[in-house]
Amino acid sequence: MDSFLLAQVLSAIGSIIFISSVQFKQKRHIIYFLVASDLIGIASVALLGAWGGFTTTAISLLPTLYVYYLGQHRHRPRPQVAWLFWLILLFGWLAVYSSPVDILAFIGSSIYTFSLFQRNENDVRSMLVVNQIAWLAWDLIVGLYVGAFFAICFLASDAIAIMHYRKHRRWAWRAIRHWWR
Repeated sequence: MDSFLLAQVLSAIGSIIFISSVQFKQKRHIIYFLVASDLIGIASVALLGAWGGFTTTAISLLPTLYVYYLGQHRHRPRPQVAWLFWLILLFGWLAVYSSPVDILAFIGSSIYTFSLFQRNENDVRSMLVVNQIAWLAWDLIVGLYVGAFFAICFLASDAIAIMHYRKHRRWAWRAIRHWWR
């Protein structure tokens, strides 16, 4: 099988896993699926030879594994650690920077890194919307068309998940509103 076709197939598989990640209610389940989609995404981008996207995706796996590890031990990640991972991402991106297209990969990975350290699941989902817009543009420019299609699918899926889980939190808004009156 041609490496281009294999990259498209792997991108589809990783994207389906990524899309399904936001449909879970608990953050730890979201993280489990993000780890799997990152690993598959790294392989698909490597097959294309897009080293800027490969490096940022591979480095983005580090904070995902860190948050996964903390979740296994029932600890919350400290937001300050996100800046450390972002600096690692910045230096890794600068090491392989080759074209302005790589800026989109850096923006998408930066937002992804900071989304992992959010406490509220809907904040994670909201930040992943912006992440996917950057990666959608990157996918179209690099030629990962299946990834671009699934990025659009992810945006729809994420919007549905945000609205679904926002409904379950209405009691909190009502309690706050009544407290102020």
